[in-house]
Amino acid sequence: MFKVALAQIASVENKEDNLNKICKIIENYSKLSDLILFPEYSMAYSKPFNRKFVEKIAEPLDGPFLSKVKETAKGKEVYVAVNVHEKRNDKIFNSTVLISDKGEIKAIYRKIHLFDAFKYRESKVFSPGEEIVIADVRGAPVGFEICYDIRFPELARILALKGAKVIAVSAGWYRGLLKEEQWFTLLKARAHENGVFVAACCHAGEDFIGRSIAVDPLGYVIIDLGIGEKVAVIDLDLNRVEEVRKIVPAIYQRKLDVYRKYGLT
Repeated sequence: MFKVALAQIASVENKEDNLNKICKIIENYSKLSDLILFPEYSMAYSKPFNRKFVEKIAEPLDGPFLSKVKETAKGKEVYVAVNVHEKRNDKIFNSTVLISDKGEIKAIYRKIHLFDAFKYRESKVFSPGEEIVIADVRGAPVGFEICYDIRFPELARILALKGAKVIAVSAGWYRGLLKEEQWFTLLKARAHENGVFVAACCHAGEDFIGRSIAVDPLGYVIIDLGIGEKVAVIDLDLNRVEEVRKIVPAIYQRKLDVYRKYGLT
Protein backbone atom coordinates (compact mmCIF):
# COMPACT_ATOMS: atom_id res chain seq x y z
CA MET A 1 0.00 0.00 0.00
CA PHE A 2 1.05 3.56 -0.73
CA LYS A 3 0.01 5.76 2.17
CA VAL A 4 -0.81 9.42 1.55
CA ALA A 5 -1.50 11.90 4.34
CA LEU A 6 -3.72 14.78 3.24
CA ALA A 7 -2.72 17.68 5.49
CA GLN A 8 -5.68 20.05 5.13
CA ILE A 9 -4.35 23.11 6.92
CA ALA A 10 -5.30 26.79 6.95
CA SER A 11 -2.15 28.84 6.51
CA VAL A 12 -2.00 32.44 7.70
CA GLU A 13 0.05 35.53 6.88
CA ASN A 14 2.82 34.67 9.35
CA LYS A 15 4.90 32.02 7.63
CA GLU A 16 6.66 31.09 10.87
CA ASP A 17 3.33 29.98 12.31
CA ASN A 18 2.68 27.95 9.17
CA LEU A 19 6.15 26.44 9.27
CA ASN A 20 5.66 25.30 12.85
CA LYS A 21 2.35 23.68 11.92
CA ILE A 22 3.88 21.93 8.91
CA CYS A 23 6.82 20.59 10.89
CA LYS A 24 4.56 19.33 13.66
CA ILE A 25 2.49 17.39 11.13
CA ILE A 26 5.65 15.90 9.64
CA GLU A 27 6.73 14.78 13.11
CA ASN A 28 3.32 13.28 13.90
CA TYR A 29 2.58 11.54 10.59
CA SER A 30 5.99 10.46 9.32
CA LYS A 31 5.57 6.89 10.59
CA LEU A 32 2.04 6.63 9.25
CA SER A 33 2.51 7.68 5.63
CA ASP A 34 4.78 7.54 2.59
CA LEU A 35 3.83 11.02 1.38
CA ILE A 36 2.48 14.02 3.29
CA LEU A 37 0.70 16.37 0.89
CA PHE A 38 0.08 19.97 1.90
CA PRO A 39 -2.27 22.43 0.14
CA GLU A 40 -1.52 25.39 -2.08
CA TYR A 41 -0.38 28.50 -0.18
CA SER A 42 0.85 26.32 2.68
CA MET A 43 3.82 28.68 3.04
CA ALA A 44 1.58 31.72 3.65
CA TYR A 45 -1.75 33.27 2.70
CA SER A 46 -3.10 36.76 3.19
CA LYS A 47 -6.07 38.92 2.26
CA PRO A 48 -5.55 40.55 -0.11
CA PHE A 49 -3.35 37.97 -1.78
CA ASN A 50 -1.34 40.10 -4.16
CA ARG A 51 2.11 40.65 -5.63
CA LYS A 52 3.17 42.95 -2.79
CA PHE A 53 2.48 40.27 -0.17
CA VAL A 54 4.11 37.49 -2.18
CA GLU A 55 7.25 39.55 -2.82
CA LYS A 56 7.58 40.04 0.94
CA ILE A 57 7.11 36.34 1.71
CA ALA A 58 8.85 34.61 -1.21
CA GLU A 59 12.13 32.76 -0.65
CA PRO A 60 14.61 30.88 -2.84
CA LEU A 61 14.74 27.11 -2.52
CA ASP A 62 17.68 27.37 -0.13
CA GLY A 63 15.86 29.86 2.11
CA PRO A 64 15.03 29.31 5.78
CA PHE A 65 11.48 28.02 5.22
CA LEU A 66 12.39 25.02 3.09
CA SER A 67 15.61 24.50 5.00
CA LYS A 68 13.57 23.88 8.15
CA VAL A 69 11.16 21.56 6.34
CA LYS A 70 14.10 19.58 4.93
CA GLU A 71 15.70 19.37 8.36
CA THR A 72 12.46 18.08 9.86
CA ALA A 73 11.88 15.50 7.11
CA LYS A 74 15.43 14.14 7.16
CA GLY A 75 15.53 10.58 8.44
CA LYS A 76 11.76 10.36 8.91
CA GLU A 77 11.05 7.73 6.21
CA VAL A 78 8.46 9.99 4.60
CA TYR A 79 8.34 12.32 1.62
CA VAL A 80 6.81 15.78 1.98
CA ALA A 81 5.15 17.87 -0.74
CA VAL A 82 4.84 21.46 0.43
CA ASN A 83 3.72 24.51 -1.56
CA VAL A 84 5.88 27.63 -1.48
CA HIS A 85 6.24 31.05 -3.07
CA GLU A 86 9.54 30.39 -4.79
CA LYS A 87 11.80 33.33 -5.60
CA ARG A 88 14.00 32.50 -8.56
CA ASN A 89 16.07 35.27 -10.10
CA ASP A 90 13.57 38.05 -10.92
CA LYS A 91 10.54 35.73 -10.95
CA ILE A 92 8.26 34.22 -8.33
CA PHE A 93 6.67 30.82 -8.88
CA ASN A 94 3.79 28.99 -7.22
CA SER A 95 5.73 25.80 -6.54
CA THR A 96 5.16 22.44 -4.94
CA VAL A 97 8.47 21.15 -3.63
CA LEU A 98 8.93 17.44 -2.97
CA ILE A 99 11.35 16.70 -0.14
CA SER A 100 12.72 13.19 0.33
CA ASP A 101 13.22 11.15 3.47
CA LYS A 102 16.87 12.17 3.26
CA GLY A 103 15.91 15.82 3.66
CA GLU A 104 16.74 16.61 0.04
CA ILE A 105 14.73 18.32 -2.67
CA LYS A 106 13.60 15.51 -4.95
CA ALA A 107 11.44 17.48 -7.40
CA ILE A 108 9.97 20.93 -7.99
CA TYR A 109 6.69 21.47 -9.79
CA ARG A 110 6.00 25.07 -10.77
CA LYS A 111 2.33 25.72 -11.50
CA ILE A 112 1.78 25.80 -15.25
CA HIS A 113 -1.80 27.04 -15.53
CA LEU A 114 -2.21 30.25 -13.54
CA PHE A 115 -5.66 31.10 -12.21
CA ASP A 116 -6.78 33.89 -14.53
CA ALA A 117 -10.50 33.24 -14.16
CA PHE A 118 -13.53 34.53 -12.32
CA LYS A 119 -12.28 37.72 -10.61
CA TYR A 120 -8.72 36.49 -10.03
CA ARG A 121 -5.55 37.21 -12.02
CA GLU A 122 -2.84 34.96 -10.66
CA SER A 123 -0.54 35.90 -13.54
CA LYS A 124 -0.13 39.31 -11.88
CA VAL A 125 1.40 37.54 -8.89
CA PHE A 126 3.33 34.54 -10.23
CA SER A 127 5.19 33.47 -13.36
CA PRO A 128 4.03 30.22 -15.01
CA GLY A 129 6.04 27.03 -14.89
CA GLU A 130 6.92 25.14 -18.04
CA GLU A 131 7.83 21.63 -16.88
CA ILE A 132 5.63 18.59 -16.19
CA VAL A 133 6.87 16.67 -13.16
CA ILE A 134 6.72 13.02 -12.11
CA ALA A 135 8.80 11.71 -9.22
CA ASP A 136 9.41 8.37 -7.55
CA VAL A 137 8.03 8.59 -4.03
CA ARG A 138 9.12 5.55 -2.05
CA GLY A 139 8.49 3.34 -5.07
CA ALA A 140 5.32 5.05 -6.29
CA PRO A 141 5.33 7.16 -9.48
CA VAL A 142 3.59 10.41 -8.53
CA GLY A 143 2.71 13.31 -10.82
CA PHE A 144 2.03 16.80 -9.53
CA GLU A 145 -0.56 19.48 -10.24
CA ILE A 146 -1.62 22.67 -8.49
CA CYS A 147 -5.24 23.79 -8.23
CA TYR A 148 -6.33 25.37 -11.55
CA ASP A 149 -4.27 22.75 -13.40
CA ILE A 150 -7.06 20.22 -12.86
CA ARG A 151 -9.23 22.09 -15.38
CA PHE A 152 -6.81 21.05 -18.12
CA PRO A 153 -7.18 17.33 -18.92
CA GLU A 154 -4.08 17.37 -21.12
CA LEU A 155 -1.80 17.67 -18.11
CA ALA A 156 -3.27 14.70 -16.26
CA ARG A 157 -3.22 12.63 -19.46
CA ILE A 158 0.48 13.34 -20.02
CA LEU A 159 1.23 12.42 -16.40
CA ALA A 160 -0.63 9.14 -16.81
CA LEU A 161 1.05 8.32 -20.12
CA LYS A 162 4.44 9.05 -18.56
CA GLY A 163 3.74 6.47 -15.88
CA ALA A 164 2.17 8.31 -12.94
CA LYS A 165 -0.12 6.09 -10.89
CA VAL A 166 -1.00 8.86 -8.44
CA ILE A 167 -1.64 12.51 -9.24
CA ALA A 168 -1.04 14.71 -6.21
CA VAL A 169 -2.88 18.02 -6.28
CA SER A 170 -2.16 20.91 -3.93
CA ALA A 171 -4.99 23.42 -4.08
CA GLY A 172 -6.45 26.60 -2.74
CA TRP A 173 -9.88 26.15 -4.33
CA TYR A 174 -11.75 29.38 -3.72
CA ARG A 175 -15.34 29.33 -2.55
CA GLY A 176 -18.01 30.43 -5.02
CA LEU A 177 -21.07 29.43 -6.99
CA LEU A 178 -20.91 25.70 -7.79
CA LYS A 179 -17.20 25.59 -6.92
CA GLU A 180 -17.50 22.46 -4.75
CA GLU A 181 -19.36 20.67 -7.54
CA GLN A 182 -16.67 21.66 -10.03
CA TRP A 183 -13.93 20.47 -7.67
CA PHE A 184 -15.47 17.02 -7.31
CA THR A 185 -16.40 16.68 -10.98
CA LEU A 186 -12.97 17.62 -12.27
CA LEU A 187 -11.00 15.45 -9.85
CA LYS A 188 -13.19 12.41 -10.42
CA ALA A 189 -12.93 12.88 -14.18
CA ARG A 190 -9.14 13.21 -14.10
CA ALA A 191 -8.89 9.99 -12.09
CA HIS A 192 -11.30 7.90 -14.12
CA GLU A 193 -10.40 9.04 -17.63
CA ASN A 194 -6.75 8.16 -16.94
CA GLY A 195 -7.19 5.18 -14.62
CA VAL A 196 -5.09 6.73 -11.85
CA PHE A 197 -5.51 7.71 -8.23
CA VAL A 198 -5.93 11.40 -7.48
CA ALA A 199 -5.01 12.73 -4.05
CA ALA A 200 -6.06 16.36 -3.69
CA CYS A 201 -5.34 18.52 -0.65
CA CYS A 202 -7.16 21.85 -0.41
CA HIS A 203 -6.56 24.83 1.87
CA ALA A 204 -8.85 24.91 4.91
CA GLY A 205 -9.05 28.69 5.30
CA GLU A 206 -12.32 30.62 5.18
CA ASP A 207 -11.77 31.69 1.55
CA PHE A 208 -11.49 28.07 0.39
CA ILE A 209 -13.71 25.01 0.26
CA GLY A 210 -11.51 22.50 2.10
CA ARG A 211 -13.01 19.16 0.98
CA SER A 212 -9.68 17.44 0.37
CA ILE A 213 -10.35 14.11 -1.31
CA ALA A 214 -8.78 10.97 -2.70
CA VAL A 215 -10.30 9.40 -5.81
CA ASP A 216 -10.05 5.79 -7.01
CA PRO A 217 -9.14 5.05 -10.66
CA LEU A 218 -12.79 4.12 -11.24
CA GLY A 219 -13.70 7.68 -10.33
CA TYR A 220 -15.31 7.26 -6.93
CA VAL A 221 -14.34 9.25 -3.86
CA ILE A 222 -12.44 7.22 -1.26
CA ILE A 223 -12.41 9.94 1.40
CA ASP A 224 -13.68 13.49 1.80
CA LEU A 225 -12.18 15.52 4.65
CA GLY A 226 -14.99 18.05 4.73
CA ILE A 227 -14.19 21.50 6.10
CA GLY A 228 -11.78 22.66 8.77
CA GLU A 229 -8.20 21.75 9.58
CA LYS A 230 -7.54 18.02 9.75
CA VAL A 231 -5.17 15.33 8.53
CA ALA A 232 -6.17 11.94 7.15
CA VAL A 233 -4.07 9.03 5.91
CA ILE A 234 -5.34 7.04 2.91
CA ASP A 235 -4.10 3.64 1.74
CA LEU A 236 -3.78 3.46 -2.05
CA ASP A 237 -3.34 0.01 -3.60
CA LEU A 238 -1.39 0.86 -6.75
CA ASN A 239 -2.32 -2.50 -8.28
CA ARG A 240 -5.75 -0.95 -8.76
CA VAL A 241 -4.39 1.13 -11.64
CA GLU A 242 -3.88 -1.83 -13.97
CA GLU A 243 -6.93 -3.63 -12.61
CA VAL A 244 -9.14 -0.69 -13.54
CA ARG A 245 -7.44 -0.21 -16.91
CA LYS A 246 -8.30 -3.81 -17.77
CA ILE A 247 -11.94 -3.10 -16.94
CA VAL A 248 -12.02 0.28 -18.68
CA PRO A 249 -9.06 0.34 -21.10
CA ALA A 250 -9.87 3.76 -22.55
CA ILE A 251 -6.34 5.08 -22.11
CA TYR A 252 -5.13 2.30 -24.44
CA GLN A 253 -7.92 2.84 -27.00
CA ARG A 254 -7.09 6.36 -28.09
CA LYS A 255 -7.32 6.93 -31.87
CA LEU A 256 -4.10 8.84 -32.42
CA ASP A 257 -4.32 8.61 -36.21
CA VAL A 258 -7.67 10.37 -36.10
CA TYR A 259 -6.54 12.98 -33.57
CA ARG A 260 -3.52 13.87 -35.69
CA LYS A 261 -5.80 14.93 -38.54
CA TYR A 262 -7.00 17.71 -36.28
CA GLY A 263 -3.61 18.73 -34.92
CA LEU A 264 -3.79 16.67 -31.74
CA THR A 265 -1.51 13.87 -30.58
